[in-house]
Amino acid sequence: MFSLIEVVGTILSEVRYKTVGAKGTQLAEFALAHKWVNPDSGEVFETRFYTTLFNGNATWAQENALATGDAVLVLGSELTGTAWKPGDQTLSMLNLKATHVTRVDPGSRDYLAGQFIGAVGADAEMNYNGQGRARTSFRLATSAGYYGTDGKWVDRSHWYNVTLFGRGEEEGQNARAERAALIAKGDKVLVTLQTVRANGYLNN
Repeated sequence: MFSLIEVVGTILSEVRYKTVGAKGTQLAEFALAHKWVNPDSGEVFETRFYTTLFNGNATWAQENALATGDAVLVLGSELTGTAWKPGDQTLSMLNLKATHVTRVDPGSRDYLAGQFIGAVGADAEMNYNGQGRARTSFRLATSAGYYGTDGKWVDRSHWYNVTLFGRGEEEGQNARAERAALIAKGDKVLVTLQTVRANGYLNN
């Protein structure tokens, strides 16, 4: 099972560099803003990714002086969510473990693509809104891992809430969402991303 994500966006923060661990792993970290438009309402939303580059990619970022305001293409292999609560407000951000980064033309349109392969955690649920538009949701688990300090492989699962939307009540417009309603717990599925957001909940 795997996840793969490709994002074009703008660096929002200072790029920070550090070296961690006994092996001297080099890191470069920054916040990346990706803007997208809701196809139904036309509203513009912004998703933020806390992006981490490792070793060779971190070195490239430093040598090429990546900075706030740069437009970049980032490829990532692991996507997780983090939430925190300053006072009464819950904030959230997506964490992107990057495998490649490069500058792109400043005029490039923000872009997001990705695929997850994983196991479904519960039977899919479907409902319709007042305009007859179908909505099907399910939870998806993907697996990743790392080598611990003892040299042993440690498995780690990441959970995602997946939602597929139909387009309306006319014949065939809800077919995709209605087919997805047949997905059952334990099924292995491939999900292609259109948009992605952090949940905004603590301990999810």
